Amino acid sequence: MKAPAPTAARFKMTAEHWIAGTFFAVLLIIGIRISGDYGISWDEPFTRGYGVVAYNYIVNGDPYLLNYCDKYYGTAFELPVYVIEKMIGLKDSRAVFIMRHLCTFLFFYLSVIFFYLLCKKRFRNWGVALAGCVFVVLSPRIFGNAFYNSKDLAFLSAFVISMYTMIVYLDNKTIRNAVFHAVACAFLIDIRVLGIILPAFTALFALYDIVFTDRMDAKKTLSTFVTGTVYVLALALFVVLFWPILWHDPAGSFLKAVKIMSKYPWGGKVLYCGDNIVATQLPWHYIPLWMAISTPVMFTGFFVVGLMVIAAKFFRRVADKAREIRYDLAFLMWLVVPIAMVILLRSVLYDSWRHLFFVYPAFILIALSGVKYLFDIMAGNTAPCRIITVLMIAGICAGLAPAAGFMIKNHPYGDLYFNGFAGKDMQDIKNKFELDYWGLSYRKALEYVLAADKRPVIRMLAENSPGQYNASILPANDRKRLKFVNDRNSADYFMSNYRWHKEEYPIDPRNEVFSVKVGNAKIMVVYKLK
Repeated sequence: MKAPAPTAARFKMTAEHWIAGTFFAVLLIIGIRISGDYGISWDEPFTRGYGVVAYNYIVNGDPYLLNYCDKYYGTAFELPVYVIEKMIGLKDSRAVFIMRHLCTFLFFYLSVIFFYLLCKKRFRNWGVALAGCVFVVLSPRIFGNAFYNSKDLAFLSAFVISMYTMIVYLDNKTIRNAVFHAVACAFLIDIRVLGIILPAFTALFALYDIVFTDRMDAKKTLSTFVTGTVYVLALALFVVLFWPILWHDPAGSFLKAVKIMSKYPWGGKVLYCGDNIVATQLPWHYIPLWMAISTPVMFTGFFVVGLMVIAAKFFRRVADKAREIRYDLAFLMWLVVPIAMVILLRSVLYDSWRHLFFVYPAFILIALSGVKYLFDIMAGNTAPCRIITVLMIAGICAGLAPAAGFMIKNHPYGDLYFNGFAGKDMQDIKNKFELDYWGLSYRKALEYVLAADKRPVIRMLAENSPGQYNASILPANDRKRLKFVNDRNSADYFMSNYRWHKEEYPIDPRNEVFSVKVGNAKIMVVYKLK
């Protein structure tokens, strides 16, 4: 008996497996390969500390957590990473931080897979879904932070996964899907309490389905009520389970966490548009402008087209598109609601728009609506349509080149990407906005000094804390040679990442022995003092 001839659908699925599978395999290999290249960011010693304190509370009964200054920070990501550290017996700080960078990337990598599935659900086209993943990965600020920013990128990753489980639950309201969604949302909330907006979205769109998608069908309404009740109960259970600080007083501690994290008490200054502005007094356009100048311009163009396509769809009110409209509404709310909240509540923000990185996948989803629309209007089997389609694909590839080129050329400082709207060159941008605010470049500075100066003890003066933190990712023998001091008179070298200091230092330029540049701007300088 002859095997059935392969169908077009079967061939299409095979193409998806080969092309998408190759993309994800290459992404995984690259991520693992470069995870050891990054320095230690300003927050990393503290974020690891959240996991350490929570672990000691759970395993050793240490009550220090209850009086810990950062006890209301979520530990859902940091605790498992510390457990991995303990399980594999890591003792050396270099191995610890490289492992943490790998874990942060792998979680991001998992979220890119879920983003692919989310895009496929919305657009029913694996090519568009894969394009969305490429857009996310070739967004330099997002990809760079995906290794060392276990706060904002872990939250972004968890938000993507939770949004996918929400869509799965809304499309098929079973108890199993409700529980999976509850687990995902609880993990999200227990990374950052702002995640409570996701359950609110779920409730709103469940109501939307009752009215529009299910059209008041009594059986489906009852199913929504039953599974929704299961979701709420499971969510409450897992939020408490995943967050040790809630165990002794679930309701009271949760409300305190919401209150503190909604108005985080930080009164430092932020370099914005050339002025040093107190973080509590930033203008409303801080987030929109930062997003506009640090996102590849092509993505913004597609976003504008996608926004118009979605708006036209809303005005037409196509009855048989209720589910598709629900997708687009969910993505719009994912993008708009958090931005509106921080503007209206005047939340404290700093270090670019990192606190709102998690809205970026929604931005890309709306941009994909623009991409799909442009390809749809060119669809056809005629030679002109095929030529135009090929040209559009080539144009998109060319549009990706500047961001990809920046990431490769300036690795591991891809997060310092700006588009042409930010300034005429990087030196101009440096005078307007902070560059290496994480302090990653201190690692390169320390590596240079250790290679150039063979003395057994080298006294280093760092302008900011990451200077000393980055010693922890160096080999043990090198760390022993470094001694950090607090004044120039006793230091052999002075180094700075220019944080809160965009000008050059009043030191004889002939004493400059090393610098790290991105474009024509120095992001790190080392002076030999003796």
